[in-house]
Amino acid sequence: MEETPEVSATTPVSLEGLLEALEYVSSVGFGVDAAAYVSRDTGSVYFVGTDMEPEDGAPEDLESSDRYVAVPSKPELDLGKRVALRFAEAQLPEQYERIRGHLKKGAITYVKARRSLIPLSAPSVGA
Repeated sequence: MEETPEVSATTPVSLEGLLEALEYVSSVGFGVDAAAYVSRDTGSVYFVGTDMEPEDGAPEDLESSDRYVAVPSKPELDLGKRVALRFAEAQLPEQYERIRGHLKKGAITYVKARRSLIPLSAPSVGA
């Protein structure tokens, strides 16, 4: 019986590569069957999809081996309104109701466009 090599918990992964993989996998809603995998051993990111040729050097067992981790899509990460409200409650309790009101209206885009809604520091007053 073949032994599985030990997995390092600290394998470095390129943030740029991981973000690119997240965007690629999240494009599945646009008629693309897309997946991306990260090697537990090397941190390499591999892209697969019905609309592309396999990458040079991409392992054939990406989908079946425990040596690779599938990159989840944005909806699978569930980073929506609940995360924003938990952050607001913990970090901006005095602004919580205001933020909740905006999010209730579906205003994530509005909040992003108006970052001044949440002051990050007190404005300086001329002496």
